[in-house]
Amino acid sequence: MKLATSSACFGVLRAALLALAVVPLIGIPDARAHDPDTGQPNWITEGAYSSPQTGVHCCGPNDCERLDPKQVAATPRGFVLHAFRDEVVPYTEATPSEDGKYWRCHSTLINHLDGSQSGGERRCFFAPVGTE
Repeated sequence: MKLATSSACFGVLRAALLALAVVPLIGIPDARAHDPDTGQPNWITEGAYSSPQTGVHCCGPNDCERLDPKQVAATPRGFVLHAFRDEVVPYTEATPSEDGKYWRCHSTLINHLDGSQSGGERRCFFAPVGTE
């Protein structure tokens, strides 16, 4: 009788360990899409995306920002980014967004001693599929 009880306990223990191993895997796609601490789009970095214009890598860990759909307008000329002085991104320079959101990746903004800034030029722009 003790052998049957031990086997049953072992089976329950094995099922519990398997569940503990599988349950955390369910959340991996979401965790990889955005870093939970920074909210940054890890899928862009991990996807090794580069600018369709220059071939430069799209981003480092802090070089992309998500745009509210209200800040973007699809026009005959391309996407107009209102938050960036109505910058126009031709449709040929837009890349489909893996998470269905708008993202603008840019070069690092540098603050100079005289108070001026340089950088911030667009490297990549990601748009939801079907928004053009």
